Amino acid sequence: VKMSRHRPPSLKGVAGAERDDVGPQDRVASALEEYSAALESGRPISRDVLLEKYADVREELVGCLDNLQFIREMALDLDSEPHATETSKTAIHANASVGDFQIIREIGRGGMGVVYEAEQLSLGRTVALKVLPYAAMLDRKAITRFKNEARAAATLDHPNIVPVFAVGNDRGIYYYAMSMVNGLTIAESVNQLRKTIAESPSGSKRVSIADLVGRDAGSQAITGRSVTSHLDPTIDSGPTRKDSDEPTAGGETLHDVEAALSTRPDRFDDEFFRTVARLGAQAAEALEHAHQHGIVHRDIKPGNLMIDHDGKLWITDFGLARIESDAGMTMTGDLVGTLRYMAPEQALAKRVVVDHRVDIYALGATLYEMVALRPAFDGADRQALLKQIAVDEPTPLRHVNRNTPLDLQTIIHKSLAKDPDDRYAIAQELADDLRSFVNDQPIAARPISVPEKAMRWVGRHKWLTASVGTTMFLALIGLLIANMMIRKQRNLAEEKGELE
Repeated sequence: VKMSRHRPPSLKGVAGAERDDVGPQDRVASALEEYSAALESGRPISRDVLLEKYADVREELVGCLDNLQFIREMALDLDSEPHATETSKTAIHANASVGDFQIIREIGRGGMGVVYEAEQLSLGRTVALKVLPYAAMLDRKAITRFKNEARAAATLDHPNIVPVFAVGNDRGIYYYAMSMVNGLTIAESVNQLRKTIAESPSGSKRVSIADLVGRDAGSQAITGRSVTSHLDPTIDSGPTRKDSDEPTAGGETLHDVEAALSTRPDRFDDEFFRTVARLGAQAAEALEHAHQHGIVHRDIKPGNLMIDHDGKLWITDFGLARIESDAGMTMTGDLVGTLRYMAPEQALAKRVVVDHRVDIYALGATLYEMVALRPAFDGADRQALLKQIAVDEPTPLRHVNRNTPLDLQTIIHKSLAKDPDDRYAIAQELADDLRSFVNDQPIAARPISVPEKAMRWVGRHKWLTASVGTTMFLALIGLLIANMMIRKQRNLAEEKGELE
């Protein structure tokens, strides 16, 4: 068996510090060193042989060997070595124990952890267990962020936030357990909608609520994981294909979907838009709860919002959350999150305090994508995307999906305002407007007037405005001088005529 390239630190001292006399702890350490060296050399020692050789510390050694094997298997899985088949990846953690939990299978992974379906032995219930990846166990900052995520999620008690049951550290393995939620992420739901639309662009099939909430998608379990769609490049992503040319799950492109939307807007009925608003209101109310507790999520996106089979929305993945009491955890100007859904002040990493309004912006971007079936900004690479986020206004929703109600467009575009002061002041205000839309009541937001649009454009293009203004001013001065000269020449001509 080949040892992972993520070699663990020396096992000397794992069971205890070295001493001049050889005691039980040093015997365990020696046994683990021998076992690890044999694995790395490609000539593994049988556990039975090792336990027989170190029979005097057999009881202590068994637990340590289990722990070493579990961590090593996680490293092999992360390395994705050619010999690690899909089958072995699934079965490799079966029956392993972490604290009070027994691993059943892996159900998701991301940069901040690996999520397993597990059984909590003491209560006999199924949970989702998020474990810090092996490679990150040697990174203090990663450990701090993982603890921060667990603490942020455990602090919150809201019906639309995945609840945390337990947090712990077992034999150096950091983990926390949360509720198992069966359903789809919004990213997956949007992909399904694209497929539905593109498969019958001129047909009579209408988009149903089941298409949105994934009730016909089976019983896939997706709990607390960050699902990244092909439209969702991370901050570290390099050049990618233009989103509009990228095929969706069914092989169709966004051009196909946009063509279908423009020719058959009637397939989206009022109930579809009400459902989008209801889900948005649930997310906004959950964010308000987090903000009231001093927690900013900072990574709201379609992949971090789940819809269960009852149509209920859940917010997951607080791995990048900022807790107000932890001022040193993330400094102003840090670039964290998923670029496509970042607010301008967050994406440009300005030296300003990033507050709760970045979550309002990100939720607005997610709602935009649910209605338009395309991102608010579709830059083909990082630089293009940053320019769009900083300067461009998103295409009005009614230009993309002509059936979009005006009030819903107004709500979403207010959430996407470039200037934080132009957005909803708090998430509850966004939730209230979405609820008002659902109930056919007047909303507080108002469409942006033409003069206001002009003023905002000028504010975002100060240098261009100054340059044009200077040019126009100089042109006006030149025109005045020319007029004065013409008038002077005319007066001279008239005087000359009178003298003659």
